[in-house]
Amino acid sequence: MEVNVQHREFEVRWGLGNTSLPNGLINEGVQDSPLMMRGGSAAQSCTLQMLDAAFGIVHSEDEQKYLDEVRGYMLQEHRDLYDYIKDRSRIREYVESSFNESVKESYNACIMAIQGFRRHHITKAYEYITQPAQRPDGTTVLNLFVIKAQEGQDISSF
Repeated sequence: MEVNVQHREFEVRWGLGNTSLPNGLINEGVQDSPLMMRGGSAAQSCTLQMLDAAFGIVHSEDEQKYLDEVRGYMLQEHRDLYDYIKDRSRIREYVESSFNESVKESYNACIMAIQGFRRHHITKAYEYITQPAQRPDGTTVLNLFVIKAQEGQDISSF
């Protein structure tokens, strides 16, 4: 577990609000301009976004902006499938026009299950990734790595 905690932080993000690497990451000898990337997120999973598209789930403007951004990290084929589902799914329209209460109840149960999964995932991500990455003095593994590297110290322990 400790190895995962130490390395997981490097997957969090480069630039885009990260205080340890606010200007992104430059791979010397590979690129001249900083690489700005968001870290791993379940929002990048095609499964959840396709469920949103199929069920017609509407997010707040900020949430939708984030989901649109991280969709760029998906494989092109997954983005294409997402667009296909979003453009063609009529599940929500069908449910809204239905007079059958069991159809509406089933649809709402699906929406609640998706919401429950998201809440559970966020809780577990915080518990197993965010919290363990924090050190008692408020620094993180990445802060220490950057400081050691800038000072020319041995970073082989990282």
